[in-house]
Amino acid sequence: MKELKLALRSKRRLIRQGVLAYSRKHGRPFAWRAENRTPYQVLIAEVLLRRTTASAVARLYDNFLSQFPSVTELFRANEEIIRCVLTVVGLQRDRARLLKVMAAHLMTLHNGNIPTEIDELRRVPGVGSYTARAVRAFAFNQRVGIVDSNVERVLRRVFNRCLSARGDLKELEDAVDTLVPANHRAFNFGLLDLGSALCRGSNPRCEVCPLRRCCDYASKCGMPPG
Repeated sequence: MKELKLALRSKRRLIRQGVLAYSRKHGRPFAWRAENRTPYQVLIAEVLLRRTTASAVARLYDNFLSQFPSVTELFRANEEIIRCVLTVVGLQRDRARLLKVMAAHLMTLHNGNIPTEIDELRRVPGVGSYTARAVRAFAFNQRVGIVDSNVERVLRRVFNRCLSARGDLKELEDAVDTLVPANHRAFNFGLLDLGSALCRGSNPRCEVCPLRRCCDYASKCGMPPG
């Protein structure tokens, strides 16, 4: 743990600079990333993005919100209608059922509002740590990091020498929280995009990655720092 803290401190500046520069140049302008999105709109995006591509969600997102613009409208909607709208992204039966259960929970316990605290968000059916943190960061403007599979891969490669081989999620969340700068939205989105496009599971593009100067994995592979 001490080694990881020292590595986070020594690499933080380079990581922030690299991720923010990547975000400015290559950030993907999806509708759900707009700063004026409501907590409900952010939550819906996170649910739709599971187990599908962002491009598929982009074809559906605005239409979904126009038909179900709030928790109240989603709660009142017929599940079969929701399934029909969700056909574009697949798994429509499971998604529709989950959205109805979520809406019922939010109507019953939160008067149709999205809770702000992590613990309350985690109690919403279908909301895990990633989604709760995403809602906190993107809807409530909280300076927290988010860890999906892409971000986890980046962290494990950059801190390969000091992250435990099977480090738990809390270790990764604490690490990314340490790295998040004041401009947390651009950083979080940039880290997601970098992990998806460059730090891929196979054939990572280390040669063009802005983090190669401070990445343990790139160094181990003999990659020049650039």
